[in-house]
Amino acid sequence: MHRREIRLRNRLKEEKAKKENVNDFCRLCGVNLKITFGNFQESTKYISTENLFNPSGRAKREGKKLAEFCSEIGLNIVETSVLSSWVCQSYGRKTFNAVELLRPRKK
Repeated sequence: MHRREIRLRNRLKEEKAKKENVNDFCRLCGVNLKITFGNFQESTKYISTENLFNPSGRAKREGKKLAEFCSEIGLNIVETSVLSSWVCQSYGRKTFNAVELLRPRKK
């Protein structure tokens, strides 16, 4: 490979990395939460997601944050700029179900 080609590839990789945001990916599985159809910016959509640090609008979750549910079983999730604050719907549901199973029962 020529030096010019290597520099061009490196520049393209850097430009792609600048466009990507930490919150565009699931915190747990790393799946891309943003789907782009074709080469058009207007055609970018998001898959179903859940924010760890904002109150949930789902019925069984009573408006609590998913991170609060996790802290009930001793799994502390810290908000940081390095990791995403979003999880995909699949892992949000799995996390909630795990918390429901492991939560200490009230007598």
